[in-house]
Amino acid sequence: TSATNATDFGSTDLNLGTVAVTYTINNTGTTPLLISNPVISGTNASDFIVTTNPAVLSIAAGSSTTFTVTFNPSATGTRVAFISFNTNDSNENPFNYTISGTGTDREIDVQGNSVTIVNGDNTSSVTDWTDFGQTDINVGTVARTFRILNTATTGLTISNPTISGVNASDFTITANPASTGIIGGDFRTFTVTFNPTTTGTKTAIITINNNDFDENPYTFTIQGYGANVEINVTGLGETIVNGDTTPSSTDGTAFGNILLPSGTSSRTFVIQNSGTTPLNISNPIISGINAADFTVTSNPSVLSIPAGGNTSFTVLFSTTNNGQRNAIITVNNDDANENPYVFFINGFGDIDTDGDGITNNVDN
Repeated sequence: TSATNATDFGSTDLNLGTVAVTYTINNTGTTPLLISNPVISGTNASDFIVTTNPAVLSIAAGSSTTFTVTFNPSATGTRVAFISFNTNDSNENPFNYTISGTGTDREIDVQGNSVTIVNGDNTSSVTDWTDFGQTDINVGTVARTFRILNTATTGLTISNPTISGVNASDFTITANPASTGIIGGDFRTFTVTFNPTTTGTKTAIITINNNDFDENPYTFTIQGYGANVEINVTGLGETIVNGDTTPSSTDGTAFGNILLPSGTSSRTFVIQNSGTTPLNISNPIISGINAADFTVTSNPSVLSIPAGGNTSFTVLFSTTNNGQRNAIITVNNDDANENPYVFFINGFGDIDTDGDGITNNVDN
């Protein structure tokens, strides 16, 4: 059989596809050619059907007629049959030839985070990793690895994924599939990295060409957000460096001495966003060996700080213990390189032995 003369019907999906071929019977002689309706026989005859018989069974000299055969495979692999029809041609009766086709069973599925991404999906989601979330335009990238699965039984052929669309240049295929052939039940992976150059929402389209009968090409939309946030925390107007482990009275991280048993000391800290896109923060958390001696008495009024904006929170130091008390303040946020923002605080619980209103530690 050959694709050239259409005796090879090619490949089609056994669940979804059919292939129809129309053949022409010519009478190149000078007297009428008598024929019968074609008959299909052979090993896989039931996979081929004569869907249109010849319009006439007597073909005038120099004329022709046609008939159509449809291939609808019932199983995978090569399917073979024979077409035969009777004629009054003295040396070609019956006229018969072999036909063949290939039944396939390919089913592409693409997943992110083990969740199927529907072909044609244009609604990005963090659940299936088509939404890459937020990253900083200066220091951040986000990489997502997707799976291409063949959930059927016949080998699936794919292309390397391509990226197109409005912001295609902000997304890069950083790892292509290991091969472009996927056997039934297997998968390949590819990785996309989001590296925005400007702020705002960025969208693009991933395309995977393949030989699935009804899902070629396989496309879906991805998106991410380019941010430019810069967190800074101050106390008493002075910057507290992220990771600072040395509390100081200059920036308010050292709460000073309080008189036991009822003295207190309070500090207000300011969280600033010196970037150009909103900074998202959590309420501050106090931890550490003496965390119970420090309390956030006033949380930030907002947890999304606009560009150039700020918010504040207040911490109260109160203890019943004599001596230095230590704790850590943590502010979770979406600054790409300063999350979490952490600094140490301390205070000193003291007594007034001589009753002069000044704690012993200061007196000494």
